[in-house]
Amino acid sequence: MTFKTDKGTEADIATATFGRYLQEQLAAIQKEGGGSKYSNAESLFTLEGTRGKGMSVSEGKVKTFSAIRARVLPAVSEADLSTALAAVQTTMKNTPIFDEVTTFESSVAGETKQSAVIAVIAALLSIVAYVWFRFENLVFGLAAVVALAHDVLVSLGCVALGAYLSACPASSGS
Repeated sequence: MTFKTDKGTEADIATATFGRYLQEQLAAIQKEGGGSKYSNAESLFTLEGTRGKGMSVSEGKVKTFSAIRARVLPAVSEADLSTALAAVQTTMKNTPIFDEVTTFESSVAGETKQSAVIAVIAALLSIVAYVWFRFENLVFGLAAVVALAHDVLVSLGCVALGAYLSACPASSGS
């Protein structure tokens, strides 16, 4: 099976996502007497990526593929498999796949960083304004912010010192 966007270009999908969609559709097929015909749908097929970005991705990263080979046990009839695959195709066409986002543009990180800095500054100014209003003295508000900064820096320093003394890196690259 190959995957394409609306514009006809190749699209990548993780085997786990496609497998979940196929499992849901197989489990939804009903027996003549009622109940699910394939109650244990996850054990009826295996998926293997055959083309796409996932062929060259390192370990620990989400492997996405533009082509997937499905091996289905003979217990699944060809008509049921065709029905399930058609339903998966409809689901994929109508449902955005959010769990496939594995990277973000640097502009998103920059905007988030800028928003965080603005939020911290606004919070500090709010603290100064509240304490100034409450105690009717600007010096008290500024002192509260300086004390807050002191407490945060001392706490971070203690964590760093503890990591250094225990020879346990606080932030390793992996």
